[in-house]
Amino acid sequence: MTTYPSSVSSAPALADETTLQVALKCLLEFIPLETQGAYPLATLYSVLLWAAI
Repeated sequence: MTTYPSSVSSAPALADETTLQVALKCLLEFIPLETQGAYPLATLYSVLLWAAI
């Protein structure tokens, strides 16, 4: 049976603001999308990251 270390924090990792900013930067850098100007790409990714929490 595989055991996993306990969580350092009781909050989900994506709820941490620093983690969210790093994830957003990574998405913007490595997964370029075109939104046809309706919304800035950073806004779209931020919404998707918050939905993932």
